[in-house]
Amino acid sequence: MNPLSLVKTTLNVSIAIVRLPLDTVNRLLGRNGLEVDAAAAAVRESAGQALGDQALQAEGARGRVATEKRTEAVRLREAAQEVATAADAKAKAKKDEAAAKRARADQDAQAEKQAADKRAKERKRKAAEQERQRKGVAEKAAAEKREAAKSQGKRSRLKALDEGAEAMQEREDALVAAEEADRLKAAATSVKAARKS
Repeated sequence: MNPLSLVKTTLNVSIAIVRLPLDTVNRLLGRNGLEVDAAAAAVRESAGQALGDQALQAEGARGRVATEKRTEAVRLREAAQEVATAADAKAKAKKDEAAAKRARADQDAQAEKQAADKRAKERKRKAAEQERQRKGVAEKAAAEKREAAKSQGKRSRLKALDEGAEAMQEREDALVAAEEADRLKAAATSVKAARKS
């Protein structure tokens, strides 16, 4: 094994040894570990430049570019997540607002229904009151008519009684006159008879 291969192997093993606890911590914390990847790529690239090993340098450069692309992908994912979170929050706010509007509309509709029911009951109450008043007026008018008819009947009977009394008085007067005439006639006949004798 040539010395350059030995250095590369030692470098790779050292990087792997240093990465192991860092990768474990990153996994436990839920991190992506891109900083460790970037550091490993930088170490390889620097070691390749120091050793004049273009393959190691190229490997480090590829690792750096890959890390930069993954970092950009993570940044884009986070930005997309922020946009999605904002959109979700906006959608939730709109949904909550719509639910609140529906609730207010339901309350308004319920209040309007109750008001309409109240107005309908009031109209029915007024109509019933007017009907009672109309019946009262009609009953009063009928009672007045009955009373007037009764009074008219009494007046008619009184008039008939008065007329009957007048007729009886006239008959009585006629009888008295007839009796007086008969008496006078009898007296005249008596006087005549006494003159003849």
